[in-house]
Amino acid sequence: GMGEVGGAAAAQRYAATATTTGAKARLVLLAGFLERVWRPDIAACMKTWSIQPTLKCPKGFCPGGYLKDGVHNCSAPTKIPRPRYPLPSLSIGGELDGLVRMSRMAEAWYTQQATEHEVKLVMGMSHSDLMSSIPSAVAAQDLPSECGAAEARTQVSKLILDFLLAPESLESSAEAEIFGPFVEMFVKEEGSWWWTLNSDEEGSSEWAAKAQQRLVEPLPCGGGATWHAENEFHLLSDEGLIPPYYRPKHRPNLTRDEGTEGTLRSLTVAQLRYVELSVLQVA
Repeated sequence: GMGEVGGAAAAQRYAATATTTGAKARLVLLAGFLERVWRPDIAACMKTWSIQPTLKCPKGFCPGGYLKDGVHNCSAPTKIPRPRYPLPSLSIGGELDGLVRMSRMAEAWYTQQATEHEVKLVMGMSHSDLMSSIPSAVAAQDLPSECGAAEARTQVSKLILDFLLAPESLESSAEAEIFGPFVEMFVKEEGSWWWTLNSDEEGSSEWAAKAQQRLVEPLPCGGGATWHAENEFHLLSDEGLIPPYYRPKHRPNLTRDEGTEGTLRSLTVAQLRYVELSVLQVA
């Protein structure tokens, strides 16, 4: 299967259900990756996300809508939501693929470590390098190749052959070096639920914690205080009949510990929400 959508998605769904699948069957995805629905934790949580707040309030005052308590409670039993796909798989991406997001390949690599689902990156390869004919829509979005189509196909062929005959030979540190900054960004800084516990009530974002500090700096006292900034995830609309601004756990807090120069401790609350944006909107 090839492509972030279309062929790659169709190929993995077909291979998972094909009656001809044998003990040695394998799945290879070119410029594609296993869909998130193959992660049991996310598949289970998706059932709760379909329930949205209602304006029908049973009693009292419900600003922004009403949800029964605990409707969106959902968390994964493991810190990394790994996929459970019936066949060993190999996902191959290009460093200069203008159609498949590098961050999505990094997510696949991070969540599929220590599994039978390999993710490899071919340096200098574009999306068009593996195509016999290039549609104008692809050419308009793709990045220029640095390795050339012939070299890209040679490397991809070798990866597929190694995957079929000697999968242990695919282990390398190249992907860890390339994808490492994405792990730092989405796991540690953002706390993305696609990479972590899938929970509205667990985890934190270092970005949100640091934002509180940036808002009040520079300090009038000359900045001699030491900062300890923290953040917590909470679902702000999941407790019926209580407006968010009345809940103690939802209030940002800033305290100062007396000492030689003093220590400032700040605690902020963030609610994870994702909005789909087009390439033009974020460019």
